[in-house]
Amino acid sequence: MASDSSNQDARYALSKLLQRGTVAEYESEFLMLIKRVTGISQSLLKSFYIFGLKPALQCILLRSNVTTLDEDFSLARAAESRFTNQQLWELLRSYPLTLGEAFFRARITEARFEDGNNQAVDTNIGDTDVKDKQEVKKADDQEIENIKDEEGKIVEDQQVSEADDDTNNDDFGCLLPPHKGVDLTI
Repeated sequence: MASDSSNQDARYALSKLLQRGTVAEYESEFLMLIKRVTGISQSLLKSFYIFGLKPALQCILLRSNVTTLDEDFSLARAAESRFTNQQLWELLRSYPLTLGEAFFRARITEARFEDGNNQAVDTNIGDTDVKDKQEVKKADDQEIENIKDEEGKIVEDQQVSEADDDTNNDDFGCLLPPHKGVDLTI
């Protein structure tokens, strides 16, 4: 029973192990834990190993066609020695790992673009192209306000016509929701 508890503890530690230093240090810790664990498939061990690595190395291993854990060890060591931290960062930045990360990067890029446009408008007042941009921006802002005003009037008109409609009132003075096109009188 104690060995079962030890096996579960080692399995948990293996699933939570993360690379903090070099690949060689991570690999040696990983191998120590493997020796204490029984009954785990090679594919699960491979997954634990890959997802414990730093994100850039995860990306490299996941994109490879490596099939065994030993090949993962070799590729991770080779990738670490081949790339500097800057190169790993650039690789990580160039390929979003998830759809969410891709959308996040798009939002950040869009925010930078909008901020850059606003700064250009504010700092280059003497430039004629910038003045044109300012006029277009003001016209767009005014058009948005007009649409908001029109929508507000339409909503107010609908509320007034519903309140005037006696078919929505019951005998107890309660206002029932409008039923368009349906006669509910008995």
